[in-house]
Amino acid sequence: MVTHIDLLDIFGFEAFATNRFEQFCINFANEKLQQKFTHDVFKTVQEDLLDLLEAPLGVISLLNEECIRPMGNDLTFCSKLTSTHDVHPRLDKQKARLSASHFALKHYAGTVMYCVDGFVETNKDALSTEVVSLLATSSNHLVSHVFQDVTTSSSAHRSSRRGSISSGFM
Repeated sequence: MVTHIDLLDIFGFEAFATNRFEQFCINFANEKLQQKFTHDVFKTVQEDLLDLLEAPLGVISLLNEECIRPMGNDLTFCSKLTSTHDVHPRLDKQKARLSASHFALKHYAGTVMYCVDGFVETNKDALSTEVVSLLATSSNHLVSHVFQDVTTSSSAHRSSRRGSISSGFM
């Protein structure tokens, strides 16, 4: 609980015909205050959205969870997201209710409606079977050995070992 309030009263930014050391110091202090103010304002403004995206039950976590479920799908991800964060101020409930396959986030630059079609599959970061087969036949022994192992393991096991694309942003 805050038990006191601090006040700071300094001269504003100064630009005269002739500026001396005092104006330099005043303007330097103003620049530092502006930097702190800007940092604090933007941090506060974006903190709740970044929390919605990165928290343990945030958008990325829910998407990653859906990616490792055997029957994980886009609609279940969207449903979990909108029900888990139904009261979050950055989730636009009006737009989110328009479609079971959409959710809307209130970003700093405005509200964006997202269609979840393909979210889960795209986030899995899986290599195509053609690429894996090609790399398994590489003339480089190390590359062929690594991808020979990948081709013999089950696809479910492979995808659980790899990270997701969205995790790369955190």
